[in-house]
Amino acid sequence: MLLVVAATAACGPVDRSMKRPLVIDETPLGTPRAEVKRWHLEHDWCEGRTWDASDEFRACQDGGSADGRAYSLFRFEGAGLVAAAVYTPVVCTRNDCRTPLGIDTELEGPPFVAMKEGLVATPTDAGREAAPDMEVPADQRRLLDALKVEIEARMGPPAWSNGHETAMVWNGNGEAAGLFLTTDAMWVVETHQAAAR
Repeated sequence: MLLVVAATAACGPVDRSMKRPLVIDETPLGTPRAEVKRWHLEHDWCEGRTWDASDEFRACQDGGSADGRAYSLFRFEGAGLVAAAVYTPVVCTRNDCRTPLGIDTELEGPPFVAMKEGLVATPTDAGREAAPDMEVPADQRRLLDALKVEIEARMGPPAWSNGHETAMVWNGNGEAAGLFLTTDAMWVVETHQAAAR
């Protein structure tokens, strides 16, 4: 659902009305694990991998990109959700789509996924240094900007960003949120984690 909405928004003017839902809107931090699972299965997400403290879901329908599907990972501690990361593929609007940097991103590992544990406890912190600080093609820029508008509508302007806004961090509402372009520039990862205490 997020993928289709973000892809549609990326083609037109920036909509500031919060019509593009974020996964965290329906499954905010603190949500019980069973409720996160129920919501995803009822909203066209399929189960992926599970770990002791993490679950993965993927959009059941192809979104039209090379990989096609959004992925979401959630980390739980005690009774509820403490961190989330949503991988949204960059939808190509050109005939000559290719990996800009020639590097493939693995959803299997760093910086957001620990092989034996699932989602890392602090994905926003992990992503801060991982995004390439570079000019990016129009498709990547549109997706980053569309998701940035949605997080800004909920949390205000970013507290930090790198020079090209391929990594941005927000603090507020008891959480830290982030948007990060992956090293291959083919995914934008939206992260949420409980604020440091």
